[in-house]
Amino acid sequence: MSHQFHITIGNSMDQYMVLAEALRAFASDAGLGNAATTHLELVIEELVVNIIKHGYADGRAGRITLDVTVAGDLTVTLVDDAIPFNPVAALAPDISLGTEERPIGGLGIHFVRTFMDEMRYRRDGGRNVLFLRKQLEPASGVSGS
Repeated sequence: MSHQFHITIGNSMDQYMVLAEALRAFASDAGLGNAATTHLELVIEELVVNIIKHGYADGRAGRITLDVTVAGDLTVTLVDDAIPFNPVAALAPDISLGTEERPIGGLGIHFVRTFMDEMRYRRDGGRNVLFLRKQLEPASGVSGS
């Protein structure tokens, strides 16, 4: 059985909180296990909060759309009209360095890469389009068959 989630929000933290609450309810309704739900929430928080903070630094209003499908795999499509940013091309942080030596930034994308199995980016019609996929395991994915 396929479960789908769709939401479009404005680029504000208040709107992000609405998204986060709706996503949590969707994950429960879709039967995602605890690990998959936690990974999904962390990935979406990292990406959306960074879009809000950095993608619209000029203060203009914008739209962020999130589509999530649970059907064997977990797939996520995140679309925004913020400034161009390709997280796939971002350099991986040197996690062997201590927190004092490591430059600020980059850990969030590292978490996204760690928690997801696939990450693709494209710029389309003035919008950033990020596609993510995670293979769900029976113990941490959709329960029951």
